[in-house]
Amino acid sequence: MKQLIRGTMHPWALIDFTWAFPQTFLGLFYALFSLAAGARISGIAGHCCIVSECPIMISYSGVSLGPILLGGKGFHSWVHEYGHTYQSRILGPFYLIVIGLPSVLSALLRPAHHNRLYAERWANALAPTGELARRMKVHGRTESLS
Repeated sequence: MKQLIRGTMHPWALIDFTWAFPQTFLGLFYALFSLAAGARISGIAGHCCIVSECPIMISYSGVSLGPILLGGKGFHSWVHEYGHTYQSRILGPFYLIVIGLPSVLSALLRPAHHNRLYAERWANALAPTGELARRMKVHGRTESLS
């Protein structure tokens, strides 16, 4: 629970909990459910919360709901998912319709072409680089990231 709080209390929290409330609320709901089911949660201080080995996710798949990044067993593309977090902050309540629904449908119906979808290319462009990206990539090796 401490990691969930650590990952959601950051400079963007006001935007995440107001403008981007619908997806942030869903993310918190799924994170709490996943925590109760044994998922691992890592808070990246000042940025987001990573829920790995999430029981509601298909293996090797991931989703971003506000500052909550959820990934199934074997998923490691956290940097890309954080790009979706920026989309959430930009689009607010429109994120689920403009990004979420097309992305989920693309992943399910056209997985070979999923990375070509506008939402995925935009998330890649917004994805962090440098120190934050490094911290996200190694999140599984440490329990908590400062």
